[in-house]
Amino acid sequence: MRFGPGAHIGPFEILAQVGAGGMGEVYRARDIRLDRIVALKFLASDALTAERVERFKREARAVSRLTHPNICALYDIGEQNGSTFLVMEYIHGRRSPTAWSAAGSDSMRSFESAFRSRMHWMLHIGKALCIATSSLETSSSRVMA
Repeated sequence: MRFGPGAHIGPFEILAQVGAGGMGEVYRARDIRLDRIVALKFLASDALTAERVERFKREARAVSRLTHPNICALYDIGEQNGSTFLVMEYIHGRRSPTAWSAAGSDSMRSFESAFRSRMHWMLHIGKALCIATSSLETSSSRVMA
């Protein structure tokens, strides 16, 4: 854990670490300017190459343009003491593996079945889009929507 409870990163007060993995660490924090709870996502310190930091920033710019109920909002991107981090909407809940095991194996089998079915259809839609796109590129006629 890079930061303990009570640490300050710019205007954010760290409350607790909520996750860590190969890509980095996520903390629950309080934005002391706006008095709201946020999530701070830091790149792993061993992954701080210039290329990875630039990719992290590029992905942040892309995510910041998205608005959807199933995507958490990206509020800001910051840097402090050589650490690059994202400031994101904090969504309280359990991690998926915890939720699945709590729901039981029948629930997990049901989820896997539904997931496979959706992936099957997404694959077919993707193939159809590839075919349609390639035929549009070779056609000289215009397509009106």
